[in-house]
Amino acid sequence: MFGLFRRAESAPPSVQLNLKDAAFFADPYPTYATLQGDDPVHWAPEGFWFLSAYDDVRAALSDARLSNCPAAFAVLHARNRDQRIAADIANRLIAFMDAPEHTALRGPIAKGFRQALSDLQLDFAHLTQERLKQCVPNQGIDFVSDFAEPLAADMACAMFGLPNADAAQITGWSYDFFMLFHAVPDPDTLNALEPRLRAFRDYMTAHLTQASAGSVTATLAQEVGQRLSEAEVVDNLMLLIADTIGNVQAALASCIHLLLCHPQDPAAIASPDLMNRIIDECLRLESPGQFQGRITLEPVEIGGKSIPAKSIVLLGFGAANRDPAHFAQPHVFDPNRPATPHLAFGAGRHMCLGHAVVRQQLAAVLPVVFGAGGLTFKPCGPVVWQSRYGHRWLQNLPVTFVAQDRRA
Repeated sequence: MFGLFRRAESAPPSVQLNLKDAAFFADPYPTYATLQGDDPVHWAPEGFWFLSAYDDVRAALSDARLSNCPAAFAVLHARNRDQRIAADIANRLIAFMDAPEHTALRGPIAKGFRQALSDLQLDFAHLTQERLKQCVPNQGIDFVSDFAEPLAADMACAMFGLPNADAAQITGWSYDFFMLFHAVPDPDTLNALEPRLRAFRDYMTAHLTQASAGSVTATLAQEVGQRLSEAEVVDNLMLLIADTIGNVQAALASCIHLLLCHPQDPAAIASPDLMNRIIDECLRLESPGQFQGRITLEPVEIGGKSIPAKSIVLLGFGAANRDPAHFAQPHVFDPNRPATPHLAFGAGRHMCLGHAVVRQQLAAVLPVVFGAGGLTFKPCGPVVWQSRYGHRWLQNLPVTFVAQDRRA
C-alpha cells in the first residue's frame, strides 16, 4: 500500500488476514473470530500487527507508547507538509496527534463543539420528518443514498451553519477527507485527492465569517487568534464535518438494517432508555469504524508478543466488540445484554469527539422513521458493504416505506 505499510520479511503465519479481500469487506467477523481464538495479537504479512481481543484493544487505546502521529515512512508524515496538502492537514488534526499537542488542541475544540450544540438545541427529529416527506409511500428507495446520506448532510449543515444548498458538495468533500484515514493505494489517487482537499479547506476558510451565528463553525471561529490558529480551526472543522456526515450516515444505515432484521416492539422504539440500548447494541455489532492505526514508539509487549518499535499496530474495534470473553453470544443482536462498554467510538484520550451527539442523532431519527409507518425490504437483491479500508459502511440498503400518514 502506498505510503503506509512496509513488507514483512518473515513468513506469513497460519492465520491469514487480508484487509483488501472482497470476502473480508462483505463479512469480516469470521476472520475476527478465528484470530481471537488462534492469534489475537496477529502479525500480518503486509507489515502490521492486528489486535482483536477486547482487553488488548482497550489497553492499547490508553497506552502512550502507541502513537497516533503518521509514521516516518507514511505520505502523511510531517516532513511532507510543504509538498502535500494531505500531509499539511493531517498534521493539524487532533486525530493524528499525541499529548501534549493533542491535549492543548482538543480542549478548546471540544469545548466549542459542545457549547455550540448545547446552544443550538437542534431538532433532529424535525429534519428527519422533512426528509421523509421526500420519500413516496409504497415506493422503493435506497436508504443509504436517498435518505441516510442526505439526512446526515442536513444535520451537518444545521450544526455547522453551512448553506443546505451546498450539502451535496460538502458530502463529496467529506468522503474525500476520509481518504486521510485510508492506506492510499497509489500516487495517482493521492494526486487527485489534493485539489479536492484544497477546495474543502478554501470553502471552510471562507465560511469562518459566513457561517450562521451560534453554529459550531462560528463558535470555533471565535478561537482564532486566541487559543487556536485559523488553520487549526479550519482543518479540524473539516474533520468534524466529515465524521458528522460519513459515520452518521453509516451508523444510521446499519441501525436500520439491524432493526429490519431484528424487529423490535414499538414500545422499545418509543422508550428513550430502550432506544439507547438498541443504539449501543447496533453500534457494537456493526461499528462504522472497524479499526484504527497506531505506531509503537518503543518495543511493546502485548498478549505475550514482543512488538518492535516503529511497528504499525491496528486496533480492531469491530473485532473487540464481538469478543466472546466480554460479550456472551457476541454475534447475536440483544439490546438487553449486560452492559459492557463497546469500543465503536474508541476510548480514552482519543475517544470520538462527537460520540454524544451521534447517539442523540440516532435516538431522534430512529423513532421518527419507524413511527412513520415502518420499513420493509424492497425485493431487489441483497445489501452490499462498501470496500472501504477500516470502515463498515453499507453501499446500499433497498427499502420500501409502508404507506401510512407521515405528516409531521
